Amino acid sequence: MLPRNLNNQDGPQPVHWRELSDGVPTLTGLATLCSRYLAGLTPPAEQLSLEAQAILWTARQRGVMELQSQPELFDSSDRLLAIVVELPDQKRWMFKRHADPRTTMLFLEGFRQLCQSGLVVHQSHREFSLTAAGFGMAEQIDPQTLATSLSFGQELDA
Repeated sequence: MLPRNLNNQDGPQPVHWRELSDGVPTLTGLATLCSRYLAGLTPPAEQLSLEAQAILWTARQRGVMELQSQPELFDSSDRLLAIVVELPDQKRWMFKRHADPRTTMLFLEGFRQLCQSGLVVHQSHREFSLTAAGFGMAEQIDPQTLATSLSFGQELDA
């Protein structure tokens, strides 16, 4: 599904119901932003939101992120795509909360900023990683300025 949409220049291809429930159109859009940056086809970088900076800082050690969804859950806010960052020692940090879909979407927007700015590259399926520039910028972030944004995340069970 992803290669077909990434290479399509004539408009979107039909998306099947199962692909919609897995967030494929959004994943494809984010992967496309990453590839447009790599191809030199992106607009000038914008100021990164606090949410984007929180994702960068959290990913600074391993640099690996995944967009996850749980389409089988009952509550619609539980089915939203979430940014999940790999931490050392096989731990993961998720930027999503059941009772706060607005802030969950602010983190998804922050992730879009990272893709468009060339700080994140699409790797495979739902997986993304920091670029060399992303690692460099992550090291320069002062976590003191991100206390509220970082506290929105939560550690996932292993």
